[in-house]
Amino acid sequence: MLVEQARLAAELFTGNSIPESETARIHAALRGEALNVILVGMPGCGKSRIGRALAERMGRQFVDLDSEIERAAGMSIPDIFANQGEDAFRTLESRVLAEVCREKGRVIATGGGAVLREENVRAMRQNGRVLHLLRALDALSMDGRPLSKSREALRAMWRVRAPRYAAAADAEIDNNAAPEDTVARAQEAFYEAVDR
Repeated sequence: MLVEQARLAAELFTGNSIPESETARIHAALRGEALNVILVGMPGCGKSRIGRALAERMGRQFVDLDSEIERAAGMSIPDIFANQGEDAFRTLESRVLAEVCREKGRVIATGGGAVLREENVRAMRQNGRVLHLLRALDALSMDGRPLSKSREALRAMWRVRAPRYAAAADAEIDNNAAPEDTVARAQEAFYEAVDR
């Protein structure tokens, strides 16, 4: 509404006709600057790597949710799982994610299980567009990931999480090619999702 008011005021002030389509174009541009780009996907699918590169390409701040959780807890994620358990981790993850998602114009790499709680999906979608990074299960990194103990564990995890990723995502991005190609596709998919 404010953009349309500005268009009409500019017409009155300048005496020039400004097409109505400018309102939609400007609104989409402003919305795209304010919305977060949120990456979800399996542990080890490249959310942090792609997120950093995407943030640099878009001139945005990058936030790695796992790092924010570790900072809030004062310990590593494997230590949180070992000392407090998965439920405590998920509760902390929800709190930190809600805080991070309140900010604007960031690229946020979530943890692999962030989609498991509906409250997390609502937090992501209230001020962002969600991109699901897909990577072949055999190519997923398992280092330092408490729930990625074996390829069979990853396959079982995928069966549970795949529908949740699909339901949360505005777009799916294949991350089995060169990182720069994935970053370009992610940026394009984000702006397409903003326009919807």
